[in-house]
Amino acid sequence: HGGLKPFWLKGICPLCSAHGPIGRPHFCTPRAMAVISTHQFSSTVVNARADAVFEMVKTLKFKWMSTVATASTDEETGHINVAYTDHTVQTLHQLEFSLLDNKVSWEVVASDPPSHCASQVHTIQCYRVTDSDQCFVTWSTDFSADATIEVLHDAKWKKNDSFEQLKRMIGSCTIPQGPADAEAAAAPGDAAGKE
Repeated sequence: HGGLKPFWLKGICPLCSAHGPIGRPHFCTPRAMAVISTHQFSSTVVNARADAVFEMVKTLKFKWMSTVATASTDEETGHINVAYTDHTVQTLHQLEFSLLDNKVSWEVVASDPPSHCASQVHTIQCYRVTDSDQCFVTWSTDFSADATIEVLHDAKWKKNDSFEQLKRMIGSCTIPQGPADAEAAAAPGDAAGKE
């Protein structure tokens, strides 16, 4: 066939090349053919109005996160430079922004030290919970194909920690919250009498 050789004669398998060159036809094992989904999704419910929560999220400066030391916007490129307390510095490029949908998406375009995968695209969206006027927050991330299961687990843990910090900051701020907090604030005597 014009000099073309089947892949096993080239000494490489397109399905399990990471396991080393091969010298003859073979059947890939299920372990070699396993595919890891590189999409990670986390969510939580915050006792505050969706627009108030999105007001904190939309700048991409993560003021509620204790792991963020500083965050600034590059006036020339519009990129957000985020410096973390562990001395990691990342550059974020905003891909999508919608006040109508309370949604913001961004890509990590640079990282020092380098990230554990080639690319990552994040989306945070804030939904209104209609029967309680709370906020349902989703945070999804699409990683490049080189992301490992450890990267996905680390992202899940960091998002859960970030959600807890967001709830604490909202609880300490004077912003529109859910009806449960509004009723408690309106009747402090009743609340004290039940203790």
